[in-house]
Amino acid sequence: MNREELRQGLKRLLTENLELPEAAKRETLDDSLKLNADLYVDSVRLLQLIVYIEEELKLAVPEEELDFKGLDTVGALLDFMAELRPLDAAGQGV
Repeated sequence: MNREELRQGLKRLLTENLELPEAAKRETLDDSLKLNADLYVDSVRLLQLIVYIEEELKLAVPEEELDFKGLDTVGALLDFMAELRPLDAAGQGV
């Protein structure tokens, strides 16, 4: 996926799966938006979002690579997502 596809997928997850009104109000998710302060993504929602990234976007999220401190903006989350591998049919990163 390219960055815009990831951005659209992220917006869908935030608006449909997590039902965050702050994300739904925005036409696009700018890289500088803070997940917590601007979109109200707290630590629990961030964990839910990581699960949705795997389940819905079919991207493998290795536990050892998770650094929640570094995932503070939309841009940082998109950078993280861009590094993920697609899941294969068995649910493993390829």
